[in-house]
Amino acid sequence: MSSSAVIKCLNDLFALFGFPGYIHTDRGTSFMSTEVQHFLHERGIATSRTTPVSPRGNGQIERLNGTLWKAITLALHSKELDIAKWELVLNDALQSIRSLLCTATNRTPHERLLGFNRRSGSGTSLPTWLTSPGPVLLKKNLRSSKYDPITEEKCNPQYAVIRTPNGREETVSLRMLASRKEQKVIENENQSGTELDTDCPVQSSPPRNQHTKT
Repeated sequence: MSSSAVIKCLNDLFALFGFPGYIHTDRGTSFMSTEVQHFLHERGIATSRTTPVSPRGNGQIERLNGTLWKAITLALHSKELDIAKWELVLNDALQSIRSLLCTATNRTPHERLLGFNRRSGSGTSLPTWLTSPGPVLLKKNLRSSKYDPITEEKCNPQYAVIRTPNGREETVSLRMLASRKEQKVIENENQSGTELDTDCPVQSSPPRNQHTKT
């Protein structure tokens, strides 16, 4: 890749997201060229590079490249294409990765970066633990009692309607919800939540400062 190609790509990114504080790269000649360095420093962007023969110094991008290549090879296999045509399925692979739900943050990479759900050809995607019955967790911002009632939920791509046995209803954002792993959750005095049982699928352990809901 030439220095001019790197500058063109960076210009496109800067137009969308603005200037970063610094850019970390490997020791590729196009990244280390005087032309690219001058282009970045003119815009007040610091640069750093990995040490020679040490790819672990750029571990985040190396890990992402590994994940991306797996997605590309799967797409090539499903379309029965030769590996030399990987560029034809690159955008499909990127769309799949950016739509994957991260269980640690309860968001997709697209939502974390841009702040709204990503749509696909089949509409706005939801994780399976929201589209079928099963145990889920509802984040509790204000703890009123250790023994909250069992609730029921109905969801759409942005919100869930919470209904308690006494008929009270409220609407909460899906960001307040998370899946749970065990059939029962035992909360102690240091956790602001209660044990609730529902008919939902199980996927992750309950975080602290949350309580379960159905």
